[in-house]
Amino acid sequence: MMSRLINLEPQPDFPVGDLTPNNSLILSYLLEQEPGIGMQRTPVNSNYNLLRAIHGALERTGQTTEETPATLRALMDGFNSFQTITTLVRPPEIFDIHTAATQANRLLLPGGGISEIRLAESRALFLESSPRAFGVIAGLGSRSMALVNARVMGATTARQLQLPVAA
Repeated sequence: MMSRLINLEPQPDFPVGDLTPNNSLILSYLLEQEPGIGMQRTPVNSNYNLLRAIHGALERTGQTTEETPATLRALMDGFNSFQTITTLVRPPEIFDIHTAATQANRLLLPGGGISEIRLAESRALFLESSPRAFGVIAGLGSRSMALVNARVMGATTARQLQLPVAA
């Protein structure tokens, strides 16, 4: 049997633009087959305050769920999976501390806390503007609705932190 390399299409406009149909199929398969592919690349694993804010945003969307280890893991998986998708489809960028600070400030309250309301509103925008990327994240792992919602909210947070400053 002959093996073929599967190439992802470069998407320099992601996450402003949605995944291409081809990329969404490949990434769904890849992330399902290799669920830990991006799990060690982000500080969300150790940022309990961020996880609590994401969980609070999840509840603001009407998705009341207990803060269990499975829910927190789903939040992390969604965040990390979105980071992995971005890394695979978008060309590398030079890190700019000013841009990163501006992106993070979109989610911060004047006192320094994270705005659960802004995150909750961002979930609907994620679904509307990127239905294929949303579907990739929603389709990973457990099909429990509570865990799907948690994964999507984690991905929503990662997306908000990656959107260009002008978006």
